[in-house]
Amino acid sequence: MSKLDYRSWPLSLKISVAFSALLVVILSLTGFNSYRVYQTAMQDQIKEYVPQVLTQINKHLETYFDEVNAVSKLLDGATQQFEELGV
Repeated sequence: MSKLDYRSWPLSLKISVAFSALLVVILSLTGFNSYRVYQTAMQDQIKEYVPQVLTQINKHLETYFDEVNAVSKLLDGATQQFEELGV
């Protein structure tokens, strides 16, 4: 007789193997379903937050360029004053 002849296995082993196989199938399906739900939720959050992040970046860039322009004007004014003073 072969070791794989399940008819010769004790009843407790047969029940353990069947229960283990059932448990593996159920946990695999649950894990796959959880992954799909998580993936969908992440995609929805990304769709929601990307426009917000882009808006914030745009505001920060506008502020940065406004400050660069202000510093540039300040330097131009200082340069003119130094030229007038002959320095």
